[in-house]
Amino acid sequence: MAAPLTAARQGNYREVGEIFDVLTLHLTKAVQVDVDQLNALRDLNSWEYYNVHTAFEVLRTPEAVYFGMRREDGEVRRAWCYVGLPASLRTSTGAAAMPRGAGEVFLAFVDESGVLYHWGLEKCDGAASDRPMGYLNRFGEEKWRKN
Repeated sequence: MAAPLTAARQGNYREVGEIFDVLTLHLTKAVQVDVDQLNALRDLNSWEYYNVHTAFEVLRTPEAVYFGMRREDGEVRRAWCYVGLPASLRTSTGAAAMPRGAGEVFLAFVDESGVLYHWGLEKCDGAASDRPMGYLNRFGEEKWRKN
């Protein structure tokens, strides 16, 4: 069984709320975000900066949760991937919401210490409209799936 998320990291991190816990099936685990990473994305006027709130939405209401990210060398990184189907996204300028594209899912990655470290859109895996491309080879274990 995977270790629970904890909020015990040194640095410029800010707790941003609770996320869906696959063990309790409730919003119970705190997640943090790297403030320096967000500031850098903001300075670049990045799409990721404007969609960090979409990542939080996916962390609270996922379609599926995976544990373990397989690297190209076969090693498995101990991290969580939350997969979601948000209705809308922000543009790269932060303008009004736009619909999520057909055939796309939104992924939010959280490391074992509870830090959101990556998020974004990816293509779906063929007929599986709620699973990211290559999910069978990319992830260690599916921990939870919405019925």
